Amino acid sequence: MKKLLSAVTSIVMSASLLTSAFASTVSAASSKTAVQPNVSLSNFDDIATKNVAASGDLTLDFGEYNVDAGGSVNVDIKLTDGDVAVGGMDVFYQIDSPLTITGFGGTSAAYGASVDTNKEKLEQGFFAVSEGEPVKGEVGASVFKCKVSVPSTTPTGDYKITFKSIEAYKSGQSSESWDVNVIPGVIHVTGTITGSDSQPTPTETVTETTTDYIPSGDSDLTLDFGKYTVDAGSSVSVDVKLAAGDVAVGGMDVFYQIDSPLSITGFGGTSAAYGASVDTNKDKLEQGFFAVSEGEPVKGEVGASVFKCKVSIPADCPDGEYKITFKSVEAYKSGQNSDSWDVNVIPGVIHVNGTSTESTTSTTQTVTESTTESTTVTIPDTEGDLTLDFGKYTGEKGGSVNVDVKLAAGD
Repeated sequence: MKKLLSAVTSIVMSASLLTSAFASTVSAASSKTAVQPNVSLSNFDDIATKNVAASGDLTLDFGEYNVDAGGSVNVDIKLTDGDVAVGGMDVFYQIDSPLTITGFGGTSAAYGASVDTNKEKLEQGFFAVSEGEPVKGEVGASVFKCKVSVPSTTPTGDYKITFKSIEAYKSGQSSESWDVNVIPGVIHVTGTITGSDSQPTPTETVTETTTDYIPSGDSDLTLDFGKYTVDAGSSVSVDVKLAAGDVAVGGMDVFYQIDSPLSITGFGGTSAAYGASVDTNKDKLEQGFFAVSEGEPVKGEVGASVFKCKVSIPADCPDGEYKITFKSVEAYKSGQNSDSWDVNVIPGVIHVNGTSTESTTSTTQTVTESTTESTTVTIPDTEGDLTLDFGKYTGEKGGSVNVDVKLAAGD
């Protein structure tokens, strides 16, 4: 983030100051001078409330939220007051344990800026410059966003999230900072009794979660996994589409589940339906995204893909139908309460053509013979109006090969 701050300095300071802006070390406890701002990020760790004033030139509000233990919530930090122009901001988060910040938004709607993030330091920052001038933020719009995860063992209670420090830079060579009033966020957690994690079996837990978060009746949104047919030993791309829904969504967070022995081995990186980049936690089979356009939540494109994943089928997988769905899903509304829309999820059905070891050998032989016969019949030596050519291929037993049927002739 020092590069970010150096760039801020390059915008607001003259060229003669560029080479010396960070030449000397300034203690975080010392007062600012007219020519060098206090921007040493390493010094912020010692200060719990750097530039967080009881009243100030700007007010940022984290809001209040309700969430169950084991869930997560998107926190929207809004500009609630402030009529001053800002050249950029730099913030460090802090949050009550055992809650953790596990995701960050990439844009500041209030200032029309892209946000840089240092996940390890819980730090974010941006430039706010329009036609060479600092920008006045849009009151009521989002300045920063983050995702908070709540462990399943979290006790019931109120937990605070705020900024450990914040710099809101003015314009000019002094690069002084505005005073910022930060209203901490309060996350009301509904916890579970001790030992609840070990009581239900995984199957029972999935059933309960599905009932809670994935209604089977009327809902605001419907996501459809679709149906697929695939051979054992191969893979299939699963496309989770928005089948119905006329409501705006600020973001989604999902956890997959799939019948054994099938496994999810890949994930898509974009949500076409909402025009958003998707973050993935492969270990937890979790995906999520923010959906914001010009500071507002987004209505998805019905029929388009919301999420995508790749499912792999073992070679010894028996014949049968296997289900893939969401263990849980949150589709967030707009607003500080971060309520969620009801989502109806239609599970996917993967029809697997499985075989035993003996039948695999037989099938391979049959396919080889069938291909030879089909080539003879489909592509005769005599002349015709069109000629289609299957080509020749070499494959290993138990493997697979892509067959490309080409138009060899035809006018």
